[in-house]
Amino acid sequence: MIKLSFESKFDVEKKVLVDHSFSMKGVNSELFPWLRLTYPPDVLTENVEAPGRFFFHSWVLFLGFIPIDYYSFYFTSYNIDGHFSENSSSLTYKKWCHIREVSEAEGGCTLKDELEIKPHLIFLSPLIRFFVRRLFIHRHRVLEKKFNKI
Repeated sequence: MIKLSFESKFDVEKKVLVDHSFSMKGVNSELFPWLRLTYPPDVLTENVEAPGRFFFHSWVLFLGFIPIDYYSFYFTSYNIDGHFSENSSSLTYKKWCHIREVSEAEGGCTLKDELEIKPHLIFLSPLIRFFVRRLFIHRHRVLEKKFNKI
């Protein structure tokens, strides 16, 4: 099992960060230019408290057009006030558990991502850890550039 955690502070109101980072358009802007996720219109616009509720399938597209994985997104909770817990699977991952929490902090807010990943092919774990870690560092840097006054 791969476990990773990332935390960043932002100089913006919590609601602004949540509105951006809890939308699929925002997620794709965090992933750009490396990845893009496909998604149906009007997805993730309401609170969810339904353990294991299926939401949608998504192609993961490398460089925005090369399919490299296919996800089934399931959420145990999704709250547009700043928290989600996703337990999904894909062709690559037997289990992809992602918890994102945005909380108020002095002068802005804090975003924390926690991941637990179980690949289908365990021997690929070191490679997957490396790439997922780099991807989430990239995602947090994109958000820092967008929201922090530098």
